[in-house]
Amino acid sequence: DLVSVVMPCHNGGEFVSDAIESVLSQTYSRWELIICDDSSSDNSRDIVQDFVKRDSRVRLIANSRVRGAAGARNSCIDVADGRYIAFLDADDLWAPTKLASQLRYMRENNVMFSHTWYSVIKSVNGTFKKVATRRWRAEYSYNDTLRNCRIGCLTVMYDTFALGKRYMPNMAKRQDLALWLEILRTTYVIGCVKEDLAIYRIVPGSVSSNKLRLLKYHWHIYRNYEAISFIRASWLMGSYIMVYLSRRLQDSINRGSM
Repeated sequence: DLVSVVMPCHNGGEFVSDAIESVLSQTYSRWELIICDDSSSDNSRDIVQDFVKRDSRVRLIANSRVRGAAGARNSCIDVADGRYIAFLDADDLWAPTKLASQLRYMRENNVMFSHTWYSVIKSVNGTFKKVATRRWRAEYSYNDTLRNCRIGCLTVMYDTFALGKRYMPNMAKRQDLALWLEILRTTYVIGCVKEDLAIYRIVPGSVSSNKLRLLKYHWHIYRNYEAISFIRASWLMGSYIMVYLSRRLQDSINRGSM
């Protein structure tokens, strides 16, 4: 089965080569990598073009104006030919066995929607170093994900034969959470591959580098997309903040023991 790898790229020239190489290095070879250049002003498109010439499985499309991460991903999904859709941003990485392990898990367990464990790296004195590992239990439900989304976008894969093509809503941030909740209304659970198969890169200055700055997007999803009452949405926001602070504390403890 063909896997369509969706990669949005906006001014990602610093890291996009690494991301593409991690796809080229997959032990599972039946994939297509669709990269949407979201009207970059750097050399991203030239870098991707070099890979297009090198490997016919790499495809480049372009948005004439900046549409954001959701718009760029949706442009890729529009033209995807694969049974499976997988996500990887232009500054993140996959382990070589990511696709093979995840596909095996989904087939053997009849799973239509899955994610994996992943590592987190951050620039420390100019060098990217591992600062955390995100490891979860086997499955999470819709309600689990409302309380605390543990699903890393760079690890997700879903089956279009079972779910059809699913698109991200046009939001500046957390459009991935909105999509996961939409899918979970159909699948009820997301399966987890208990292997560390991806690397999430924290880039200084990005909105996603500080989860507390995403609170307004969570509130928008709770109230407008999920139509959750004010009281329950407030409780969910409090739960999100407590889990985030607890995780930050645990990450600090783990780094201190390294």
